[in-house]
Amino acid sequence: MKKRFGIIAVTYREYFKESFFYSILEQTCKDFDLHIYHDGEDIQRWEEYIRKSGWSANVFWHNTEKRMNQFGHDLRDLGIKEQADKYEWLIITNCDNYYVPKFLEYLNQSIESNSNAGVVYYHTVHSHNRGDADPAGEYGLLKGVFEPCRLDIGAFATKSSICKELGFKERYNEADAFFISEIKELQKKWKFDIECVDKILFVHN
Repeated sequence: MKKRFGIIAVTYREYFKESFFYSILEQTCKDFDLHIYHDGEDIQRWEEYIRKSGWSANVFWHNTEKRMNQFGHDLRDLGIKEQADKYEWLIITNCDNYYVPKFLEYLNQSIESNSNAGVVYYHTVHSHNRGDADPAGEYGLLKGVFEPCRLDIGAFATKSSICKELGFKERYNEADAFFISEIKELQKKWKFDIECVDKILFVHN
């Protein structure tokens, strides 16, 4: 039987944070696998750290032969291609973010309450400030709105069949927004629901 959640987390060198790693491993819902995709030559010390953690049964390390250097978007597309058939839902994120311990539990409750859900999103704390481009500001609350440029890629879960249909096509900085716009277009054809968990579940670094 498929696991419900496949988490695809991209990283490059120091963008891998222990806070992210343990925020996933300490989830109250254990129905997941974590796939870490590193952009370029393997960092042996992180792979060794994961292996020694004692939690490696549902954690998988992947790396490319050379760095793609496309904001991690190549790795997102690769992760979807390699993992979509193995899970009911995919969460695409970065290894410098982190999640509250009941994150997957709340997602699961939302999915169970609506069998037609295709996307479930949630609220975010932004822990950095990019000026006017960042509507939340430094350590500000960004209320989830499933619209382009209003939601980070790590702030929603998507049914794996939707991810597989769309892939992750764009490579520019605002590719997250393009992915959201593609989901909204597909919703018109497939008629799935977009649900919101009205809780802060995600910290975007």
